[in-house]
Amino acid sequence: MKYANMHLHSVFSDGIFKPLELCEMVKQMGYAAVVLTDHDCAAGFASMKKAAEMTGLETMVGAEFYGKFEDTRTLHILGYDFDPYEPGMAEHLKNSRECMTFLTKARFDVCMTEGVLPKLSWDEVMSSVENDAWVCNEQIFAAYLKKGVFTQKDYWDFIKSFRAPKVDVTRPYAVQDAETVIRLIRNAGGVAVLAHPYRITQLLPTLYGMGIRGVECDHPEIEAEDAVLARRFAASHNMYVTGGTDHTGQPGNNMERGDDPGHKEGKWDMAPTPYTADVYCGATKEEFKALKQRIYG
Repeated sequence: MKYANMHLHSVFSDGIFKPLELCEMVKQMGYAAVVLTDHDCAAGFASMKKAAEMTGLETMVGAEFYGKFEDTRTLHILGYDFDPYEPGMAEHLKNSRECMTFLTKARFDVCMTEGVLPKLSWDEVMSSVENDAWVCNEQIFAAYLKKGVFTQKDYWDFIKSFRAPKVDVTRPYAVQDAETVIRLIRNAGGVAVLAHPYRITQLLPTLYGMGIRGVECDHPEIEAEDAVLARRFAASHNMYVTGGTDHTGQPGNNMERGDDPGHKEGKWDMAPTPYTADVYCGATKEEFKALKQRIYG
């Protein structure tokens, strides 16, 4: 059992649980610390801080950012212990939220026009959305659940329908290059950490040069070899080590992690991992405290 779950998502992005629910869950599992890392969003931190205090858990600010790398792939970069109100960071979070909401609504509108999903109004979607949330397909599905149109078992059919129409938009999602994202986190006083380095540990030297100062070594979807290589590099470069479940909830009829059509059809490289394995993912007390106390600066 690990001390801290440092990679979780909530209703503020693509998760299905509120911060208090997450805190209660991880507390029951045996964790002593938790970090909310919603996608391009830190709006849930106030709720998470309050919930952590109520449940006796340690926490810090966190978020998961997207960063383009050499124009061939998009990396996930975790930001920890940064100031979300630092002007550059605040502007980035605002732009990301607005762009994602714009793109989600654009797809939603096409789905309504083409009739690929049951009728639903955008006001119904937004009526239960948290303030300043990163709005994606999860909030739309939640609105259908609330209305009684779908149940959890309909999730993957909903996703298939929602992604089916072609959507022409003039406003792309604001994905920055990885170096810019790393600099953004550091300028806001935070630590940039490479998330779930599945078969990409060879990028660590380059990313270290860009300012990455930590690597996620314990995650349901990285292999033992990845973890060994990542830990070895971290140890030799005085980098922080983190870990977490990357949990968003169980949206499709209580399915186990990885048990989705993409895995079954071989569309994803990552091997399915039982949901029960999540409780073993995280950071040790020493690893969590090292980052919280900034032993490496």
